[in-house]
Amino acid sequence: MSTRVILAIDDRPHELGRLRECASAHGCMLLIHVFRDIDSAVEETAKIGPEIVLVGHGLSSFPITGSHVIRALRQAGYNGIIAGNSGGGSAPFEADGVAIDFAVDRNEKKLRNLLEEN
Repeated sequence: MSTRVILAIDDRPHELGRLRECASAHGCMLLIHVFRDIDSAVEETAKIGPEIVLVGHGLSSFPITGSHVIRALRQAGYNGIIAGNSGGGSAPFEADGVAIDFAVDRNEKKLRNLLEEN
């Protein structure tokens, strides 16, 4: 069985340690793409081909948010699982008119649930 790959697109990689440990405990590899711009996030996703992408909302790039990244990923053809990783549930994405498949919210218990359900 191959290792499941999760890609986290975020501006605060230092906050993802517990998620990385949780992923590893479930036989997954969590890679981190430190957000710089939408194009590099889409390119990295296409290059890695993760099963799951975790996307933060704020990304320290106002007015660009994780919702913009999710739209770009979908337009580029990514059809895997996209989970919000904002700490605010699905609400910030829904407010932008963007659907996510799951809300992880920087919470290892929620990531564990996602991994066990998928």
